[in-house]
Amino acid sequence: MAYWKPLFVNGKQIDLSHLEPFEFRVVPKGLPEPARVCVSFNNHCFSESLATGHQSGLLPGTHVSSHEVRRFDPVRYELSKQLQSNIRGFDGKRIARTRTGPFVRINLTDGREYGIFFTLKKTGVLECGMFILSAYPLERPKNKVIATGEMKFNLAIALVLEGKKPKFPPGRF
Repeated sequence: MAYWKPLFVNGKQIDLSHLEPFEFRVVPKGLPEPARVCVSFNNHCFSESLATGHQSGLLPGTHVSSHEVRRFDPVRYELSKQLQSNIRGFDGKRIARTRTGPFVRINLTDGREYGIFFTLKKTGVLECGMFILSAYPLERPKNKVIATGEMKFNLAIALVLEGKKPKFPPGRF
């Protein structure tokens, strides 16, 4: 059974198969064997909050929480097609923390930066759940995105598996 219900925007069906849950393995820092990371996605990877006057492309109730109104964002949607390969590349990558949770910056081929925001939760002895909260091009310069210092993804996974919340060092601005 598909994770996402069929989505139609302005009469056109939108393929969300690339945002089906998936898993990958990573060796947590200090552990001898790989852990399984089970990834799922929020609608914020392909939608944006409703801007005043922009009523077209509203997401139906099947694709949003009852407390929010969002519209389809073609830019986020197109970039979301790269999310699985980007996330599989987190092994060894540096992550930072914003007020909403950890995030990774990806440099796109066109020079823009793409932010992938997520949560991590221990779900088994050597298993973590990773929920992608949102992913979108970062419009603010790097030094304007409020974030802490960085740590390696593999260390964050190791800490979560130990039942600890990753503590990020202070940012350097």
